[in-house]
Amino acid sequence: MIGKVAAEIASSIKRDLDWDDPSVELLVGGFCPAEARLMVNWMRILDGKDGFKANFQEVLRNEGDYVVLGTGKAKADSIIAKELVPPNYKLMGVLRKVCLDDSETTVGGFIQYGRFVGQDFYMMGVQDFRVDDKGGFEIIYTWRGTNLFSTDAKYGTESLVLTGNFIMPFHDEINDTLWGKGNWPPK
Repeated sequence: MIGKVAAEIASSIKRDLDWDDPSVELLVGGFCPAEARLMVNWMRILDGKDGFKANFQEVLRNEGDYVVLGTGKAKADSIIAKELVPPNYKLMGVLRKVCLDDSETTVGGFIQYGRFVGQDFYMMGVQDFRVDDKGGFEIIYTWRGTNLFSTDAKYGTESLVLTGNFIMPFHDEINDTLWGKGNWPPK
């Protein structure tokens, strides 16, 4: 079933977007009734002689596994190798560093996060922060890569009252930035 979906995605990219060289890779996952388990596949659309083909490789088979893909992969792998980052929320810090690196011109935006609970997949919000050139500090709440309180938003989201679950992978960095390293909690 996933193969049929991927083939349709590849065809529609070529047909509808008139995209001659789709360099596309994404993760496709969910509960597989045939295998009676969660499965996640790394899908790549490849340009073959007979048109675009979808290529699959199962990934994330074990608890704690992670996969890095996309144009920032080399940078992320380098950070992971140097810092020995474990596959938990610290990996979010690697993603953040890659997204904020100006030398990675094709990578950017806000981190998206989701997880499986049983057979169901849940998107979670991510609490992030930015420090501008003048030292101004802003806490950012994102969901699916969108800054929910942006004054630039077209939908007036700056006045939303949020309910939902947000992960806080940068909590320590936020406290260190606001209060100074090691000064939180106050003694």
